[in-house]
Amino acid sequence: LFSEENPVQGERLVNELVDTGHSYLGLCEYLKGKYITYTDENPITMNPFRINKEEFNEEKRDFLKSLITLLWKGSKGELSQVEDTLISNTVNEYYRDYFDSGRDASYLSFNSFYEFSVPFMNKQISEANIRSYAEMESYEYVLKKFYKGGDYERTLNDDMDKSLFDEKFIVFEVDAIKDHKILFPIVTLIIMDLFIQKMRIKKGGKSLIIEEAWKAIESPSMAGYLQYLYKTVRKFNGEAIVVTQDVADLTGNKILKNAIVTNADTMILLDQEKNKKNFDEIQKVLGITNSELAKIFSINKVGTLAGRNKYSEVYIRRGAIGEVYATEVSLAQYYTYTTTRIEKDAVRLYHDAYQEYEKGVMEDWMRIRSGGKSDTDPRLCKELLAEWRKHIDLYRIALTAYIEEQKRTGLSIQLFAEKVNSPGYRVPIKTKVYENIDF
Repeated sequence: LFSEENPVQGERLVNELVDTGHSYLGLCEYLKGKYITYTDENPITMNPFRINKEEFNEEKRDFLKSLITLLWKGSKGELSQVEDTLISNTVNEYYRDYFDSGRDASYLSFNSFYEFSVPFMNKQISEANIRSYAEMESYEYVLKKFYKGGDYERTLNDDMDKSLFDEKFIVFEVDAIKDHKILFPIVTLIIMDLFIQKMRIKKGGKSLIIEEAWKAIESPSMAGYLQYLYKTVRKFNGEAIVVTQDVADLTGNKILKNAIVTNADTMILLDQEKNKKNFDEIQKVLGITNSELAKIFSINKVGTLAGRNKYSEVYIRRGAIGEVYATEVSLAQYYTYTTTRIEKDAVRLYHDAYQEYEKGVMEDWMRIRSGGKSDTDPRLCKELLAEWRKHIDLYRIALTAYIEEQKRTGLSIQLFAEKVNSPGYRVPIKTKVYENIDF
């Protein structure tokens, strides 16, 4: 899915993946993608208000309304009919005022929207003789956190890195805020909006994969946006994929069931033995027939066939009929995809050791190549670094060394990982790979 050529158009897929738990760090390095981790010092930001007149369509208005609802009411909140009208009118008037004024595009931001919306919404309330001012006061108070000087002032005012539009594979790691009731759903929403923007301008297949982060958007206020997302990706040769550890999490939520499950053309299930006693509701929601159910519960029931490497089984359904397939991968693929902590940590130790060794070799090469200028010229240093990365693939070098050492020891995957993680283990660096560099 992530690394194969698009079989229809011969182009690589454009992928964005929203992750929690650092499950896809290895895959991202293997594909030379962009790995973005949310931190307080470097938050994931976006200015969704900066758009031109052509972009201000019904879809964008709905997105902004969903965003403002999320800011105001939280992930579980809903708008009353009056509040829905207030926000819709305010968004429309904010952009009408901007387009008519001839202001510079730098005016558009959450800051200016907040400054415009508070008096304008109060004016609407007054003119319509609406008595409930308490909710308007909560709007002004709650949204102020995202206004200049607030705790989250950068989240919706700083522009997103424009280079992300040229990246083929991006992982947004949001583990640091997965339990944050305010930031988690907002950051997830702006990542989804980035994908939609890229989807409109990039050719070839596109995939948005939401790994567990769907929990951030399982709210009534997001139902319409999720429906719009699935409907829109189909128009642009794209796909939205949701990954969960427990299928009951999706089927048991009315919002997710209606927005995601019913719009999913393809379903992939791993071993469901743990759900066997409580599978009736899941079977009903997913529309699984009894004959298909028998296939699902046959997964991994037969041992590995003679003459075959170890494999696991998976059920894949497109439309109404599915089949059970054996999935067999190389050691390199296994270590790239694994989410087992001890194995990931062991591979990471090799990666870090080779990275430390490579740093010295690379710096010497840069000095020789630049005649010593790379030490004082940041631009030249950046150019040389990019050239080095074109020819030297650190992740593959370290992974190859890890696999070769495991084979040399004759230890199993588990035992070798334990050995590498044990105190005092030193990674044996194979220096020959860095000899005779002539590019």
